[in-house]
Amino acid sequence: MITLRPGSQVLKLLAILSYLGEIPMSALRLIGSENTLRPLVQKLTQMQEFRFPDRDERITCKMLIVNGSGKKKTIRLFKAALPILATLMPDGYQYYMKAFNQHHFSGEDQQVERHHRIAEAALVCANAGIQTCPYQVRTLQDETIDRILPDEPTLYLSRELKNIGGQGENKTMFSRIVGAVFYQTGCYAVYNCRNAKMKWNGTGESKVQEYLEMLARWNTGQFEANSCILVGHSYKAALRTLDASKETRRLDLRFDGIYSHIHFIPMDSNGSRLLNILTFPDWNEHLLDMLFDPSDRSYGKCPFEYDAIVNDSYYLSHLDGDIARLIRLRDALPTVDKPITILCFPFQVAMLKEYFGSQVRLKTVELDLIEAGFSQEGS
Repeated sequence: MITLRPGSQVLKLLAILSYLGEIPMSALRLIGSENTLRPLVQKLTQMQEFRFPDRDERITCKMLIVNGSGKKKTIRLFKAALPILATLMPDGYQYYMKAFNQHHFSGEDQQVERHHRIAEAALVCANAGIQTCPYQVRTLQDETIDRILPDEPTLYLSRELKNIGGQGENKTMFSRIVGAVFYQTGCYAVYNCRNAKMKWNGTGESKVQEYLEMLARWNTGQFEANSCILVGHSYKAALRTLDASKETRRLDLRFDGIYSHIHFIPMDSNGSRLLNILTFPDWNEHLLDMLFDPSDRSYGKCPFEYDAIVNDSYYLSHLDGDIARLIRLRDALPTVDKPITILCFPFQVAMLKEYFGSQVRLKTVELDLIEAGFSQEGS
């Protein structure tokens, strides 16, 4: 018998599936210990007796079903377990039934892949302290300029963006966006390239970027949405995306031609910690203020990408994971007249070495120190 206690891993899985519908088996590591969760998932695919802690009622059923194989293996709720969801999370049940067509899922690879992209990105955001549950947040609107969003960073999934007013579906139809994060002083489009280079439709993404800019203006009072979060399985995906920028010089066909800032977030604990920093109000100014003396900073008034000049060397901070700035820096290298130093976290070193070779010097900064600096800012 399994008691459905608040805070248990069983209820955590139930809550996640209530708004994501399905998650890849490989994403269990983003929820907790795989050594714990894999046996639990296996147990929940078998007949179990479930007991509600505050009542005598019990339900005997399978809670989960696992379909597919290999990288396509996917975890979903078992239909007979829906009464458990309805009893414990009535809002979640209502959302689930509407969002996932009354518990009817397509078995097509493309649809499963789409759901997996959304799920992975949402779990990374959740680990970064971002609210991700759509039925627990205020709905975005497209009618008047009004700051309606709470102070906590919030992820709106792509299906929520499509359901705003009468424009959302047309604006997001041909985009690979999986959601958008709104925080106090900004907005990010969110994409997930998984383990491949980012593929996208230039026209479709341009429309999405314009639409997010409009939503940011209406709901937060912010007037720019020129940044995105790119989630990927590892920095190999970041390198593939960087290398793809060399395949064409047409900015309208390049990812960095739409978004001025592309923050790459690996799907691990380092990535979630980095993403958390990127949702602090005015994080970029605070970060650069921690790193450089004001008299050394460029304040964006420079012919190419750098943040400061220290001891006759150009310094660029990659502590925000912005790969669009790396592209612009490498394009400018033939014209640079001083040595270049890139500040980075230890887990970014291998990627930067492969991308720049010996053309730049790398200097590492510990993530703990930066987090401590932001904690002091927030206290």
